[in-house]
Amino acid sequence: MAPSRPLGLLDLYSLSRHLARPAPIYANVGLALLLRAAEDNSVSWHDRVAAALPQLVTQYPALLSKITGCRTPQPTWTWIEDEVNVSSVLTVGPSLPDYEPRTVDAEFARQLNDAVTPLDERNPLWRMVISPLADGRDDKTQILLTLTWSHCLTDGLGGTYIIQALLRVLNSPVHATGGDPASKISLSQSQKEDSFPASLEERIDTKASFWKALPYMLPTIWKPSYWAGTTPADASKPPRGILRTRAFPLAHFKSLCAQHGATIHSALEQLAVRTLAECIICREEKNSPPAATSSSSNDSQFLHTHTPVNLRPYCGIDASITSHELGNYVGRYAKHYRTADYYHVSKDTATTTTPPQRDFWADARAYRAEIAAAVPGIITETGLLKYVPIGPQYEAYWKKPLKICPMGRSVSYLTSNVGRLDFSSGGVDIAVVTVDRAVFGQVPGITSAAVIMNVISTADTIYMTLSTQEGCVDATWLDEFWDIWSKNLADLT
Repeated sequence: MAPSRPLGLLDLYSLSRHLARPAPIYANVGLALLLRAAEDNSVSWHDRVAAALPQLVTQYPALLSKITGCRTPQPTWTWIEDEVNVSSVLTVGPSLPDYEPRTVDAEFARQLNDAVTPLDERNPLWRMVISPLADGRDDKTQILLTLTWSHCLTDGLGGTYIIQALLRVLNSPVHATGGDPASKISLSQSQKEDSFPASLEERIDTKASFWKALPYMLPTIWKPSYWAGTTPADASKPPRGILRTRAFPLAHFKSLCAQHGATIHSALEQLAVRTLAECIICREEKNSPPAATSSSSNDSQFLHTHTPVNLRPYCGIDASITSHELGNYVGRYAKHYRTADYYHVSKDTATTTTPPQRDFWADARAYRAEIAAAVPGIITETGLLKYVPIGPQYEAYWKKPLKICPMGRSVSYLTSNVGRLDFSSGGVDIAVVTVDRAVFGQVPGITSAAVIMNVISTADTIYMTLSTQEGCVDATWLDEFWDIWSKNLADLT
């Protein structure tokens, strides 16, 4: 079996199959946190964070790594040799009115869209922005802090480690008084092990060295992909993301998962699938209601001939499954539900049977078992769920989108990993700076997944972000999804 590559170093996509001149298209991810400081207005937030950054980089040297040769077949990870000005990675953004959700979503999306690009070989692949709240307070009490980074650096879980380290530094006595915002960040030669940046600590496979993993991570930085949106992609610009965020209490949902033998991850996955199916049905019924039979494959028979069979039970459709539908059947249920226990389709005849209505918690338990059996030996427990930390199985395991065709266009859906922020780990007593809320967001790259749900939890709340690209899915679709999501969540809890 080939050595694993660090999960944190993901793919940089290209439109090379479309264009005469390949143009890299990248995706940015980020964490937005509402931070509150103690009743001490003597030090501004900008000075606090600026003083903490050098120590943060000391803990995570990979923050000063870069990619050279992005436009070549052989991109390479290396160090930023020059000192980095704090001002190049830390800026002050616009004031936000009382943390109004839609305004914050728009500002977060803007920062994700404009943050970084691997093509910039002079600056790090991450940025921090401080946005004061425009409610009569200044930036010394409460702010919105966003950390955005290129997905090729690390994934969302890696970002939570960075934020936790930053909070520990901010809450240490030595940094309580702030520092010089004009300072510079650099690494000593001893920190540049083997003249090459190590990945963030949770990304390295203990059974395979970084050098052995190197051949398997670099080729993926240059990968062709098709655009599935309704409008052509502009090769000169990165994809523009649209975000919607929601939050709900964690305690009761967590107890329900434990009661039914599921994990938060597996239950949220099933809730997303059910909501997605109902959202498709609602949208299609508004445009072209399905006919009574399922033998035809024209557009008026959309729900019968093009809805993936794994979504049908959630939609309450009793029509038979035709052999035509099997060609449209994709998604992570393919192996498990193509069995005689669920339905039978003869290749020679039109004999079909109707799949049974699915039990939500049974599916959640089945998915939990699927996670546990997917990659034996390398699944670890982190926060509230099990996740796959490393391996070339990433593409095959996590990116199993449900391919659907709402309103006649090809759209895929991908649920992201669930991560938990634990700000009190390591025996650190959070007293100076606290976190009121945290949201994880992502700008979808030019990939097979046009709609992505990212989930992150704190001690008592789950925060969810639904994101898409302009031209892939209408923004109103995201709002419809959340309306149905809220109803389904209420039915469960």
